[in-house]
Amino acid sequence: MGIVVAVIMLLGLSMRWPIPFVYPRLVSAAPVSANIVGALLLLGGLWNSLWFGLRHLDTFWGVAALISGVVMSVTALLILAEWGSAFTLAYLKVKNIDRQIKPLSLLVNISLLGCFLLYAVTLVQLNLGMPIIQ
Repeated sequence: MGIVVAVIMLLGLSMRWPIPFVYPRLVSAAPVSANIVGALLLLGGLWNSLWFGLRHLDTFWGVAALISGVVMSVTALLILAEWGSAFTLAYLKVKNIDRQIKPLSLLVNISLLGCFLLYAVTLVQLNLGMPIIQ
């Protein structure tokens, strides 16, 4: 599941920061891609924090899952508020949330990048047979 969560984080990062070759394609179909990426981030964040994180709070990866899940969920709300379709905005009422979270946008982006790097480096270490953080 770590690979899936890392890929979802990467999609969220590509929607929040102008990564060459990816960002223009996502923005050209902004409402559709924002709804898909936002939904994936929200579902992945809720799974990460509520299902895995809260059940394993006594381990490093449980706390990491809780933190990354919250960051993923907040990023999903930012993406849906900025790019989402009118239906999504009306359904989730995220415009009010956007005004409250917008000042923390840079912090959320950096936090998501840190969580992605933690997951990506750990996945590489696991595949190379190296020890990981326990």
